[in-house]
Amino acid sequence: MRAKRRPFRLLEYLLGHLVSWSKAYQLFRLRRPYAVVVTGDVTVGLKLAFLQSLVPRRRRTKHMLLEFWLNETPGVVGQLRTSVRRFAARSIHTIVCSSSAERARYAEELRIPLERIRFIPFHVNEAPCHLQTSEQDYILSAGRSGRDYAVLLDAARRLAVSVVIVSDRPSLDGLEIPANVRVLYDVEYRVYLDLLASCRVVVVPLQDRRRSSGQVAILDAMGCGKPVLVSRTPGSIDYIDHGVTGILVPPRNAEALAAAIVTVLSDPEAARRMGQRAREVVCAHHRLEDYVHNVLRIADEGMAGDFRHGV
Repeated sequence: MRAKRRPFRLLEYLLGHLVSWSKAYQLFRLRRPYAVVVTGDVTVGLKLAFLQSLVPRRRRTKHMLLEFWLNETPGVVGQLRTSVRRFAARSIHTIVCSSSAERARYAEELRIPLERIRFIPFHVNEAPCHLQTSEQDYILSAGRSGRDYAVLLDAARRLAVSVVIVSDRPSLDGLEIPANVRVLYDVEYRVYLDLLASCRVVVVPLQDRRRSSGQVAILDAMGCGKPVLVSRTPGSIDYIDHGVTGILVPPRNAEALAAAIVTVLSDPEAARRMGQRAREVVCAHHRLEDYVHNVLRIADEGMAGDFRHGV
């Protein structure tokens, strides 16, 4: 079955790049009247940067690339991609990432000054902060990118509690699902919100890798007032105040994750306080308008030629 799907996936991959090149070229043509161009799609943004790197510096428009991340591709293909990205990055004025730990890595990998890499905390969707929550006896885990569901399933085997996972099939491909775990694939956003509103605890198991991930699920859980347990990785340490707004657990450690879940479930009052504090923090400081305000402030600094690292 996998072999039959490969031609379709290749065609989808090529069409995706064709569309992103078309968008990048349109931005390239329209850029000249603007002091700063802000792109939020990494694929389109890097292609725009590549096109700008082909023209003299005086013809470039300042470019701010948001929500930056890099795939970790091994071998010759990875080296080629890195070379192309370094060439493109020469024309990018400011790169914004969602993890402070990634700044030094991207500066080194792209060979650009550290002050051109900025960290802006990611934002929560509005819906979780306004959900009317209840509590049913299950744990929820959701998401696809960078998830370590093998560790979560191993932890679930040690627990006498129901676990619901919302993800896609590739993220759980080849994993044996315990009897107390229910997996829902590719559900609608409204269904996910209903599950989020009714769970007792949210678990975000993350792979220990250099690229950050998981911020959306973390902030959704916090915004909904749920205690959240997260693997301690570059994608989580900027968002969780351990023991106050959530629990950070060692990555790749099912035993520690299971123990942390038992601890939270055994003290409902402490869990409620943690969830409430998390909701207060997220709904006060991680709103979309907070994110946009920081983006506009850094764009203003860019127009003034002012580079200062940090938010």
